[in-house]
Formats: sequence, C-alpha cells, structure tokens
Amino acid sequence: MLLSRYQLVDFARKVVGVGSVGTRCWVLLLRGVDDDDSLFLQIKEAQHSVLARYVGIKLPFDHQGRRVVVGQRLTQGSPDIFLGWGRADERDFYVRQLSELKGGVALESLDTLSRYCGMCGWALALAHAKSGDAAAIAGYCGKNDALTEAICKFAMSYTKQTEQDYEAFVKVKRAGRIKGGTRNVLISSPCVFRSHIPNAQGRVIEKERPAALEGAAGRASEGSVLECL
Repeated sequence: MLLSRYQLVDFARKVVGVGSVGTRCWVLLLRGVDDDDSLFLQIKEAQHSVLARYVGIKLPFDHQGRRVVVGQRLTQGSPDIFLGWGRADERDFYVRQLSELKGGVALESLDTLSRYCGMCGWALALAHAKSGDAAAIAGYCGKNDALTEAICKFAMSYTKQTEQDYEAFVKVKRAGRIKGGTRNVLISSPCVFRSHIPNAQGRVIEKERPAALEGAAGRASEGSVLECL
C-alpha cells in the first residue's frame, strides 16, 4: 500500500473556510524515504449535506465521509488516489491529499472569457458524463437547438434574478435587518432560496426552498440567491 511507505512527522489543526466553520480539520505531514519525499494529507469532518432534507434520495450508506468520497470519485476526471474516510469520536471524516493544484485565468478580454467558459462547461460535462447515463444524456440533449436555447434563456433569467436579489440584499442591509459584511452575512429573518431552472421544453420554471438555517439564524455566502421575508 502506497501510504504505508510514509511515516507521520507532525500534524496541526487547520482553520477551515466559511462553509465549514465549526467542523474539525487537521493537516498531517508525512515523510517517505527522505526529506524530499513529503506528503501532506487533510483529514476533514464531513456532515450531512444541506440539501439532504429537501430530497427523498436514500444513500446505501450513512457515513458522510464516504458520501463525499463517492461523490468526488463519480464526478472528478482524475480523483485523488489518497481519498478515504473514517470515523472517530462518533464523527465522520474524509481524507484527501493537500496540494495546491488550483489554476487561474486572467480575464483580460471577452475572448479569454469565452474560452474560459468553454473549459468550465467541458469540466461540468465530464462530471455529468462520469456520474450519469451517457445514452440518456445524449438523448436528452438531442440534435436540435432546444437545449441550447433553454440554457441561454436560463442564463439571461439568472442574470436578471441575480440583479434583483442584490438590490433586495442592499435594501434590507441598509434597513438594518441583516448584520455583517458583504462576504459573510448573518441572516436573522426567515429566508428562502430561489432558483430558475429550464425544463426539457426550454421554459424557465421557478422553485423555492427554505434556506438552511441554524436555529433562528444562518449564514449565506456572497452571491447566494436568497430573499428575506
């Protein structure tokens, strides 16, 4: 086993991002044959998905770390070979390699933006193709322009909705109904998330679901589509 070739040198607790505040996370430093053969692993607590309460899908397992790992292996083109899961102190965790492999694109022109959007679309299509039925997806897409037109309608509708949501956000912020900065907002009033989804006929339908709140308050990251009541 590859991991058995490494020995633990040190570990530290890691402060996680906004979406994982309050969860446990550690970074492990392991050493191989010499000091140039180092490996960093992250052990991160996994909780129930915020969408779990809104869908009726029952997974064949109840381990949340395994849920994350299975999802990543399904959708990623080259999943991490060190992906794994475990349980400690009645908490679920998953393990992954900690490395800085993220890339970026300098959006200096509309031509660059167009190519960047194409790359994002390719990555999303790959994830769908790996996790779904290729024949069913191809049949749904069809050979005419219906799906393309539906996606365009969705994009335009989403743009309009985002502008309306931001105006509503600024309005309630100025009225003092929410507190915090523009990046992390503490919501103290009941909220719903709105989404505009194109159906197979290209018509845009609106759906609502309650925002995931913790007690009387919850958190929403910048860009969330929400409406405070």
